[in-house]
Amino acid sequence: MLMLEWTKLGEDEFNRVAEQLIMRTVEGDNPGLVVTAVDGRGGDGGIDLDVTVKRTGQLVAIYQLKYFPEGFSGAHGQVRKPQIQRSFNAALEHDPPVWYLVVPRNLTPGERKYVRELRGEQIRPQTRYIGGLQLDKMLARYPDVEDWAERSPMRTALDRIGRPSAALSEPDDLRTEISQTLGAVQARSPYWGVNINASTLGHYIEEYVALRPDSAVREPLSLTLSTNFASHVDVGEAYRRAMEYGITKPLRLPASVVTRLELNGPEWFANVFASVNVELHPAGQEVDVATKLVLLSDGGAQILQRKSQSTTIGRGTRGGQFLLDFGDGLEMTLVMTTGSTHGAMTLTAEFAGQTGTAAVRAFKFVAALERAAKLRLHYGELEVTIVLEGERPHVDEVFVELAEDLAFIENETGVEFAYPEELPEPTDRVNIRIARRLFEGEVSIMPKTKGGSITLDGTYDENLVRLLQGQGWFGGEYDDFTMEILGEEVAVDGVWFAIPDAVAEDAETHVAALKAGTAANRTVELVPADGVSGVYLWSRPRRREPDQPLVPKPWDLTGILEHRQLREK
Repeated sequence: MLMLEWTKLGEDEFNRVAEQLIMRTVEGDNPGLVVTAVDGRGGDGGIDLDVTVKRTGQLVAIYQLKYFPEGFSGAHGQVRKPQIQRSFNAALEHDPPVWYLVVPRNLTPGERKYVRELRGEQIRPQTRYIGGLQLDKMLARYPDVEDWAERSPMRTALDRIGRPSAALSEPDDLRTEISQTLGAVQARSPYWGVNINASTLGHYIEEYVALRPDSAVREPLSLTLSTNFASHVDVGEAYRRAMEYGITKPLRLPASVVTRLELNGPEWFANVFASVNVELHPAGQEVDVATKLVLLSDGGAQILQRKSQSTTIGRGTRGGQFLLDFGDGLEMTLVMTTGSTHGAMTLTAEFAGQTGTAAVRAFKFVAALERAAKLRLHYGELEVTIVLEGERPHVDEVFVELAEDLAFIENETGVEFAYPEELPEPTDRVNIRIARRLFEGEVSIMPKTKGGSITLDGTYDENLVRLLQGQGWFGGEYDDFTMEILGEEVAVDGVWFAIPDAVAEDAETHVAALKAGTAANRTVELVPADGVSGVYLWSRPRRREPDQPLVPKPWDLTGILEHRQLREK
């Protein structure tokens, strides 16, 4: 590596390289500090570098860059010392603890004395200097700055000639090539890094990442987009809205819309494309800021509040928008015009695949939104109240009932269901409600169940005869009772069934067979004697009053007729 000749760089190049070295040295030695360049603050076109505490913004030091290749002694001092004094006086207004003068050559003893005595009788700032020797030491610590300063396409191409790893024939060659390429990428700009993503399908993505807070000022990157939405009015409307209120979701502009895309910036970035697909993405998720949404009545009373799991913010020429993802299938977009208390609200919902518990939480929010007149958004320290106008979303009661049943069963069993895309068939809805009733300790009537059956062993018994003739109660306990609900198996303990006042179909034939001793292995169908009642189902250990009469509870499901017994008795 050959050291730079500081006195021959020219003013712009000296300022550019010295600025980088000071930034790298100060921030490398003190990660809690940040260096920011301020052009022309001293009134003479020079460059100041402010060093501040990253967390608090407290000023720590000011570096003043002066390209004085011949120094500032003798005849040169008559012009240049007043320039240094003016810059120093301008810095005093900011009360820095330390002030540095940075020049491209080593200072003479007289020049060093001049810098030390600049503050006169003042206690602060301390005055220090950096010359060619100190710059060389910095450059030795950060040689990539020299690579960046002297970067040229020809030099880069020559450096790559004769590299054996370029053949990619050895296991480590690819890593070596990528490392060297990334090194070349880093050398091209101290302000912008790049994340590269490439796949075997030929997809290639470059993501430019600012390496410093002032990257956009020190080395601006921009693009100019020329469009024609004549044949894509809907895309044009979405694009207009994105420009006015920002982007919270990716927006794709097809090649038929984009007539020209121009990238503006340094030579490594600048380019021009014609008829290309363009995708606009949000700037990023504000994951470190809590967002709370409060729904309010017309009088300002709180109805309900929710916290979003993630928040994306868009900003445009007319205002901004928030995209709140609540994590339970609900996404809310709030669009606000600058200076207005009214805003547009859009709620999108995708409940399929959510758990029953999550669906209940989402439905409660939608119901509260129907009643709300205003909403208040808390985003960090920002608080905005918006008047809600227009129609609100609505969820039919049948969907709420299903979610509540699933949530109840989830809470009892730990099973998690996936809320279905379509409403289940009526019989399935009833069975889900019955499963909930079992856990609640209630008695239910089974749907589409006529009765039960038994197999006779041939033994004559008077109690059995009375049962067959409709003079008894037929029932029993399941050994292992399970129900399949939306593809999940749910087990309930201690489940019993019963047919009150049961009677056997073709009872006298079965009784005659018992008396004749020929009833073995006969199957007997038992049904309610009145032809109306149903088969009862309950969990005995969950009954609050197990010795009380069995009284079935209605299904109470919207749009589904109750069992005939409950309608006719």
